[in-house]
Amino acid sequence: MYCRVTIRIVLGVMFCFCVDPLYTQELLPLHAKIDQSVADAVSEFERRAGPLTTDSAFLRRIYLDLTGTIPTVTEARAFLDNNNEDKRAAIIDRLLMSPRFSRHMQHEFDVMLMQRRPAKYVTLSLWQTFLFEAFRNNLGWDEMTRQILSADGANPENRPPARFLLDRDLNPQDTTRDIGRVFLGRDLQCAQCHDHPHFEDYLQRHYFGISAFFSRSYIFKDPNSKEASLGEKADGVVKFTSVFTSQESEISPRLLDLPEIIDPPLEEEPYITKPDDQTRGIPKYSRRQQLAETIVKQENSAFQLNITNRIWAMLMGRGLVEPVDMFHQDNPPTHPKLLELLSNDLRQHQFDMRYLIRELVLSHTYQRSSRLMSDVEPPAEELVAGQIRPLTPEQLGFSMLEAVGHIENIRLATTTKLLEEQPQRDTTSVAFAFEVEQTINGEVQPHIDAFVNTFASNNESRQFDATANQALFLMNSPLLDVWLQPSKNNLVARLQSIHDIAALSDELYMSIFSRHPNEFEASAVQHFLNSFADKRVQGLQELTRTLLCSAEFRLNH
Repeated sequence: MYCRVTIRIVLGVMFCFCVDPLYTQELLPLHAKIDQSVADAVSEFERRAGPLTTDSAFLRRIYLDLTGTIPTVTEARAFLDNNNEDKRAAIIDRLLMSPRFSRHMQHEFDVMLMQRRPAKYVTLSLWQTFLFEAFRNNLGWDEMTRQILSADGANPENRPPARFLLDRDLNPQDTTRDIGRVFLGRDLQCAQCHDHPHFEDYLQRHYFGISAFFSRSYIFKDPNSKEASLGEKADGVVKFTSVFTSQESEISPRLLDLPEIIDPPLEEEPYITKPDDQTRGIPKYSRRQQLAETIVKQENSAFQLNITNRIWAMLMGRGLVEPVDMFHQDNPPTHPKLLELLSNDLRQHQFDMRYLIRELVLSHTYQRSSRLMSDVEPPAEELVAGQIRPLTPEQLGFSMLEAVGHIENIRLATTTKLLEEQPQRDTTSVAFAFEVEQTINGEVQPHIDAFVNTFASNNESRQFDATANQALFLMNSPLLDVWLQPSKNNLVARLQSIHDIAALSDELYMSIFSRHPNEFEASAVQHFLNSFADKRVQGLQELTRTLLCSAEFRLNH
């Protein structure tokens, strides 16, 4: 017995000394592999890399990126007072399972997929609920894509995801361009009339290969309900001619350089339901269904590379390929091995976006401070520091509502009402949290719409480009005037009840910036309020508005 144990120990020690470093690398979690990949790709990385963020900066960043809003003052104090070494990982896991994560992803993917198009055939509430529930249930990106591209909108179950195609009117130009851009990372608009004049790997056949998947589909309006859905014919070919060569070509559906998908022989009766003025066409063989299935297949690496790059850009401030919809050979990834590692890992995890997001935000690469070392001025793509970027309109709106205490008042009122209706409700359950959050979302949506109308831009730039209208909105909006009136337990009401200037300053800065003020800032608060003499409430309102309009609040650090 003793000999067998000794042999096992010796063999174990020998294994430790002889193990292949590549094998050891494989055992690392993804977030550690990310950091290693970045360090390997950057010269003098140890000297140039910035330090990790402070706890307060990390807290604000992680809340904005995972929930679309800043933390409540209670949440901020609890995190900063927590001395556990694993508190960052713990709060990441808690936020990823929260209803606020689902809501934030709903907004992010709504903009990505629909570019803030107005509703035409499918209501915004149906579409946004579809996205919210997809993230609540952690639906894989491949399955979400299948549902979006295969839905015909003919029944209540698949009507919400049909918005992607329906509300583009199935316009050939818009639909082809956006399928390539959103799902493949390639804006093929300039390859419609000829091969791209500048990018050798953007070809006219790529554009029309995508178009061929839905060229037989059309908008059908039910003569009775007047509701629009997608119908499809069983035949029809796609031809295109280059304006440069005048050569005409015919093409079957294909994705980029993957093989064409050849139709099966046309049956004598090719329809489940034959189309006419009164009836939506449903063929036995659907090219559009082929798109939904083919686009997610493993051989189509563009699909996994694109979504990986977009999630990276969402969290890091810029894509590994930037712009995110311009993958081509003259615009390679800044870190090709890293992008390949991430995209392959995402596919191995069944396109679990929550998993990928968790690994990205656990990495030191994500958690680095945006403050550069004094002797370092790296290009942005070298990932040695965090990227400063403006809050999205939704982030700004929700964060202001949270900072002034408006959302917390709604949350308390909603919780009270639900408990009055059902006193035995479990307030700690996930279901209860989602019910409260959905109520909040409904009540504040008109306010969020006001921020979207003012701060949204056509290109959703991640660069800060404030306009005069935005400045006027923040300075003069009646919304802010209402939110800054002392009410219940909102911010100004709380400040009004605090007479110690140090405690008041701390409550103000923790509520708005999720950090404690320094001595200079506390002194400035006292000086500012002294200038208002007996008009203390007005002074508190002006001080709060000033901080809400500051660069520190408008930007994600």
